[in-house]
Amino acid sequence: MDDRQGIDEPTVPDIALIELLANILEALDALELGGVPEAFRAASKQRRGTSPVEIQQIRHRAVFYAEALVRKASPVNDALEKVADKFGRSADAIDEWRELSWAR
Repeated sequence: MDDRQGIDEPTVPDIALIELLANILEALDALELGGVPEAFRAASKQRRGTSPVEIQQIRHRAVFYAEALVRKASPVNDALEKVADKFGRSADAIDEWRELSWAR
């Protein structure tokens, strides 16, 4: 008898979501261990400057990583410091972005 009766096989969207979550967890683990995950690496630019949309996306990404570290039981200040260090900003700046993101 199959113990998996009643359990559906994962669909393509399920697998994609699982892979995305696994990548996020790996990036957070690397960050905690002092690594620089791909998400934190600067992309090469072919044009000068950064658009307002890109700036907002970067800020959202920083807030997301800080919140994820807090949810993994890192103290808020430690999470802000780790993310700030990788994004080249102050912990206060990340905290300000965090406050602004919750205000919406």
